[in-house]
Amino acid sequence: MRPIKFRAWDKELKEMEYDVQDNTDYETDMFPDMLHSKRYVVMQFTGLKDKNGKEIYEGDIVRHGIFGNKVVCWHEWKGAWYVSPTTDPSTVDKDYFIDRQDDNFCEIIGNIYENPALLTPTREQDESQEKKPEDLK
Repeated sequence: MRPIKFRAWDKELKEMEYDVQDNTDYETDMFPDMLHSKRYVVMQFTGLKDKNGKEIYEGDIVRHGIFGNKVVCWHEWKGAWYVSPTTDPSTVDKDYFIDRQDDNFCEIIGNIYENPALLTPTREQDESQEKKPEDLK
């Protein structure tokens, strides 16, 4: 069973805070207050780890060995984590759902708040990340 953990992006201080479900050291008194605050963006731990053993959270940008740089998102009606080229939920049909089988393929390279440019690869990165069918065997 995975631990239920959260982190939060503090929009004012421009920093990521971890394990916010346990702390009361923030401007808000309790975790539920943080959930409804305009100051914080709360993100959940997926229960998954990347190939280096680092915990993957909603909003992380991962480099997937097959699909390139993607953001980790929650799909509400399918009840699953997926990776997407954007944070736009309307793109879900083109996305890839992730699970423990992806542990060896994903590596966290940043998140959408501290490293948004990682989701807009250059043309050279696009070409270098394209996989040929023979590479996938």
